[in-house]
Amino acid sequence: MGNLLEKSLLCVVMLIFLVMSCFNTIPNEKENTEFRAFTISTNGSEYDICEVNPKINDIGILSYKKNGIKKVSELLDSHKDLVFATNGGIFEPDYSTSGLLIQNGELLDSLNLKKGKGNFYLKPNAVFILTDDGLPRLLESSGFEYEGLDNIRIGLQSGPVLLLNNKIHPAFNEQSKNKRLRSGIGINGKGNLVFAISKGKVNFYSFAKLFQKELDCKNALYLDGGISEMYCKTLENAGGFSHDFATIIHF
Repeated sequence: MGNLLEKSLLCVVMLIFLVMSCFNTIPNEKENTEFRAFTISTNGSEYDICEVNPKINDIGILSYKKNGIKKVSELLDSHKDLVFATNGGIFEPDYSTSGLLIQNGELLDSLNLKKGKGNFYLKPNAVFILTDDGLPRLLESSGFEYEGLDNIRIGLQSGPVLLLNNKIHPAFNEQSKNKRLRSGIGINGKGNLVFAISKGKVNFYSFAKLFQKELDCKNALYLDGGISEMYCKTLENAGGFSHDFATIIHF
């Protein structure tokens, strides 16, 4: 009887140990993921999402001005190990960016604080920067100062801002009929970059709300509209990646 009781107790202890071991192997939700891609559906719209840890992944930017590359398809042909690529911000007919561009620490296009028409000029717009040590930041353009920031790997100005300090752009209207395919970049609570592209037409308010409520971002920036493309190795990618861009963000 004593031996049977001892064996029963031993079995219980081993079972508890196994259960606890299983719990210990479950990833912490706050763990900083290296890279993940998924499709999300919210409020009747679908989006492709790519979350990237910039401290682990070597995120870069190519430009037509510096590299002569305009298409994601060109990048796919030349980089067989490409995991991710998407268009950068809004640009001009000559394929210069509409605002600031820093590529590998080199200032290629200057900050643009002028008034004008179109999405880029729907103030506030913002500058996305990524430092050499993988720290991302999103700064309102009027408050951005290039001097003294010699460790910037990537600097890209676009607009309008979607979220700034967890506040949706004041010009966005939830009932707006201005719906387009849209792409953007945000910084989530883990310090990861979150890229999103709509699979259909959405307005600015819905797109900003996606970053705020579904993607845990307090700061996010609009990249571009109907011509936007996003390649992700682990997602089903539609289209032939035929559009031309001034800049392409990739790794």
